[in-house]
Amino acid sequence: METISVVGYSDVGSQTGQDLTELSIGLKHRNLLNHIYCRGVEKRVVPNDFITTPIPLGRTIPRAMTGINQFLMEDFNNRYYSERIFDFFASKSISNSGIHLHHTPGYIRTLREGNKNGNKTVVKATTEYTDSFYQRVLNESEKIEISSPKFP
Repeated sequence: METISVVGYSDVGSQTGQDLTELSIGLKHRNLLNHIYCRGVEKRVVPNDFITTPIPLGRTIPRAMTGINQFLMEDFNNRYYSERIFDFFASKSISNSGIHLHHTPGYIRTLREGNKNGNKTVVKATTEYTDSFYQRVLNESEKIEISSPKFP
């Protein structure tokens, strides 16, 4: 069976139950984990040789951007720029592993690099919060003049 490399903009081991952490542990336990490309490491849950934090200085640059957003420029989109930096450096460090699972979607450079090398790519879609989903369904139902489904 082919091994899987996981790409995700979050910190491995940062909180119990966090998706990237649990996915990494599960894949490693089943001998399916090839590599993890993540923003940083909070707590080692898999051996170091399975983890790459592609951004130079690890979480320092994204945290500095968060500080810019909080203390200097409220309208500075730190997440957007941090993810673009992550995508750039992840695309430079991604390897051939057979299957790349993009846990966080939107990393175009990394996707292109992986596909260019012939890897199979799976992108996990993000999900919408339940309340906003319900509200969207209600709004769309009104627009097209149908009765909306009943939600719990």
